[in-house]
Amino acid sequence: VGGRETGLFAMVLAGIGYWPNVISRIGLRFPLYPLFVAPAMYYLVRGVRRKKLNDLLLCGMAVGLGLHGYSPARVIPIVICLGVFIILLQRESRRQRWAIITRLIAIGFIALVVSLPLFRVAVERPQEVFYRTLTRVGDEEREIDNSPLKVFASNVGKALGMYVWDDGEVWVNSVPHRPALDWITAALFCLGLVILIVRYLRHKYWADLFLLLSIPVLQLPSTLAIAFPNENPATNRAAGAFVPAFVIAGLALAALPAYFRKLGKERRHVITSSVTILVLLLIAAVENYNLVFDEYAEGYRGAAWNTSDAGAVIEGFAESVGSYDTAYVVAYAHWMDTRLVGMNAGQPQRDYAIWADDFQELRSDPRAMLFILKPEDQESLSQLEDLFPSGTLSTWDDDIPGKDFLIYFVPANSGRGE
Repeated sequence: VGGRETGLFAMVLAGIGYWPNVISRIGLRFPLYPLFVAPAMYYLVRGVRRKKLNDLLLCGMAVGLGLHGYSPARVIPIVICLGVFIILLQRESRRQRWAIITRLIAIGFIALVVSLPLFRVAVERPQEVFYRTLTRVGDEEREIDNSPLKVFASNVGKALGMYVWDDGEVWVNSVPHRPALDWITAALFCLGLVILIVRYLRHKYWADLFLLLSIPVLQLPSTLAIAFPNENPATNRAAGAFVPAFVIAGLALAALPAYFRKLGKERRHVITSSVTILVLLLIAAVENYNLVFDEYAEGYRGAAWNTSDAGAVIEGFAESVGSYDTAYVVAYAHWMDTRLVGMNAGQPQRDYAIWADDFQELRSDPRAMLFILKPEDQESLSQLEDLFPSGTLSTWDDDIPGKDFLIYFVPANSGRGE
């Protein structure tokens, strides 16, 4: 859609961008959405431009593979249908409409074949496949307070503003309430939008309109959070939209060397163009580095529970006087994810949660035991002290306020098991 320079600059801007880097570094399934959006859109545009059926079949394969990943990828077929619909509206496509529809069917057939395993699960266990989507779109989990149409319209407006204004309040995968793009990339994105709109109005090239309209469609997994509008915009659910967004920003950056080439081929123009681009990329890189490794890291540490510390305590206990089987995290509402504690302790298959009601069952165990408690859970602590009076209490003092936890150690006692 813009030549090799556009592709190169889009790649660089996405490579240093805080948005793609953060959702990737989390280590969850989030980047699987843009991973398959990119080839699906690419092979559609290239297949139509070159009139190559193989490219369109590769588009279908990318769509089908994407459906096996992160659930927001379920909108990729809608994006492809949007592209084909735009093609059909073009005047020059009137004589080829049946051929275009046939190729769309071919894309859909390949996507269906590749996604058959998921399709079978969806037929046999639809609740598990669609539950997460239904809880956000409908009232499966929570009643919708306002008119769904009004909430959706508000969500769309907020999502379209995430690039240059506010990326939402989901601290797990973003720096809350700041633009999803650094200010250099955001400025290039806005300039690229102008270039794209003007170019479409002049030349009526379908791919330009496709790029523009694909953004709100790719944001649908975020904007359709009707029951939970506070979860919109979400950088993970709207991640597919950064593919056209960075392409548009790359289009604007590629316009700089094109502009200087029009001024002449003198060396000074080449040097000025190169220096300008390098300076812009350097500023963007520095800001994104600060966003990822300073602002995001600090915000995450301040909001996330320190399961790594709890895991380290359990590991130390198990490797010294106890075992992994006799360490526990006393369950408490809105506290640590006890599965993560197990992962950090080197026991990824173990959930270390125990409820206070189950303490009584441990009285017959003569081995050393370790309990990790939330400081506010004084009731559970009292029960442990009553059941195991030989235990000792200590506190994990964390550098971050509010992240301390209690450690109740019960030494081995052969008499306890009799």
